[in-house]
Amino acid sequence: MKDNDIFISYSHQDISFAEELDKQLTSKGWNVWRDNDIPRGALWKKNLNKHLESSSLVIVIVSPASMRSQYVTYEWCRAKFELDKELLPVYLGMCTHDDGYFQHFESEVQLPPLLDLDNVHGEIEKLCNGVNEVLTPLRSIQTFGKTLNDSSASAEAKINAIDSLAQFDTLRSTVTDCFIVAIKHQIQYGYGPVQIRLAKVLETHGNSRCIPDLVKLFVIASSGNDYYGKAVGESIVTTLAALYNRENFHF
Repeated sequence: MKDNDIFISYSHQDISFAEELDKQLTSKGWNVWRDNDIPRGALWKKNLNKHLESSSLVIVIVSPASMRSQYVTYEWCRAKFELDKELLPVYLGMCTHDDGYFQHFESEVQLPPLLDLDNVHGEIEKLCNGVNEVLTPLRSIQTFGKTLNDSSASAEAKINAIDSLAQFDTLRSTVTDCFIVAIKHQIQYGYGPVQIRLAKVLETHGNSRCIPDLVKLFVIASSGNDYYGKAVGESIVTTLAALYNRENFHF
């Protein structure tokens, strides 16, 4: 399945606006997904979750209807609290605290000004510009991620890619995805210096999603008797301790 740049979360009562936004974002070259793309007969929630997980940005169309929707609430809550996705709210219709989950949404996500519905075309154009600002780093992140998963790339190139990914302050979920791909690649095609650098960077830039594959890498690396096997094992232990402490996990 191809990764999505953008996932649009919306109520079907707002489908006209969602369709136009989808059309304009697609025309700008972004890969957009919304639930009209679920194939007939597919498992709806499983399919939705795959696309939510593979997206870099989640646009939430905020309206009274969407704030009363359990589906929209599930999508933005999972995106924010479980997947650590970037959220971009679009305030389409005035809401009050009587509108379903709006109070909870407002307490967790900074709302933009209400859209001027007399100038929908202009508002969508501004939204596209905002999306471009958020997602501009995405292509660079994806390039670094490909380097980390490229068996022909040199150790120096991989280390540079690791260091470069650590510099991004936005799109952290996508950066974490790249780090997880890098760990999996190192499990299969491990090289000591790259593993040590990866573990060191993840000590400060990793999260709980990295832990299962780091444990696998530790088992493989520490089973070797050479210098790098021991050094990698020690680096991963330090990183795991930091992650467990930061994520409030316990051994």
